[in-house]
Amino acid sequence: MAYVSPVNLVNHARGGTFTEQRIPSHIRLSLAVKSGKIDAETLVQTAIDAGRLSSETLNNDLYLSAVDFELSQLDND
Repeated sequence: MAYVSPVNLVNHARGGTFTEQRIPSHIRLSLAVKSGKIDAETLVQTAIDAGRLSSETLNNDLYLSAVDFELSQLDND
């Protein structure tokens, strides 16, 4: 399985890669993050379920922290 960086994971989510898995895209993703409906664990688990990340990623605190940071930066783009 290829490595997906936290930046690329959030960019894929923002671009709509996970809309079939109920992860909103574009501004709706930012709003879902702000309201607490989507967080790093949710996005990583969705990517695991979609076959884009290995299941061990959910136990990687550094990766989750980086995804959390990238999600927090959505409004800054």
